[in-house]
Amino acid sequence: MRVCYFGTYEKNYPRNRNVINGLIANDVEVVECHVDLYAKFENKINLNILKKVLLLINIFLAYIQLIIKRFFVGQVDCIIVGYPGQLDMFLARALFFRKKIIFNPMLSIYDTMIDDRQVTKNFLLKKALYFLDRFSCNLADKIILDTSEHADYFAKKFKITRQKLPHVYIGADESKFFPLAKESSDKFKVLFYGKFSPIHGVDIIIKAAKILAQDKSIEFEIIGIGQLHSQMLALAKKLNIENIKFVDWVAFDKLSDKIAQADVCIGGHFGASQKGKRVVANKVF
Repeated sequence: MRVCYFGTYEKNYPRNRNVINGLIANDVEVVECHVDLYAKFENKINLNILKKVLLLINIFLAYIQLIIKRFFVGQVDCIIVGYPGQLDMFLARALFFRKKIIFNPMLSIYDTMIDDRQVTKNFLLKKALYFLDRFSCNLADKIILDTSEHADYFAKKFKITRQKLPHVYIGADESKFFPLAKESSDKFKVLFYGKFSPIHGVDIIIKAAKILAQDKSIEFEIIGIGQLHSQMLALAKKLNIENIKFVDWVAFDKLSDKIAQADVCIGGHFGASQKGKRVVANKVF
């Protein structure tokens, strides 16, 4: 079987990487028709006007490249559009109009931007994001989600036949994440890493660290940047917390070492949004 993994997807995001590796492990030939669009826009939420214009220009140029690359793909049995791929679905259907297309969206843009992150209350933008999710899903033959609860949400919210929505757990890359030796330490280390989205509930972790501040043997490390990063730093400063080390980012290949040296890894969702009740974070796996 030969599959084309298509789009401007984030190549190193666990959802895409694990699906591609899983296909290859099951003797599926995977050809990637890919343009790296989002590497320059790691934080896609808080963009100023200039960066928004640059993003639109980069999307246009990326789609020109994808159109050219499509003619070098050759014969394939089906197409998989990777995360984030709502916009890519329209181009994929135009370029592969006779092929079966499997959409691997990972999440709903509407749910993420409007209900979870609450980045806008603009009525027209909310409607636009809703229909982007709905129409992109309508173009797919199958939509693969990460949990059964998430599939139920898509079916109800976007009026999609439930049989069209199988689920595949995100999993973990076991070539990179496996037991490693822990160095001896007089500190009890608690680790969290993530993108500081509301779903993560980093404020809950910070407040927990404050409660434990009197125990000098407990040390927190929070790795990441993202939407609420500045607010969380401000909260830690307001609470006068000294038992948390904030690190902007760590290379993906180094995360397994960080995990190995921690006594507790915080992997769940502590935010109050409904989305957190439907999905399982990759770090849990």
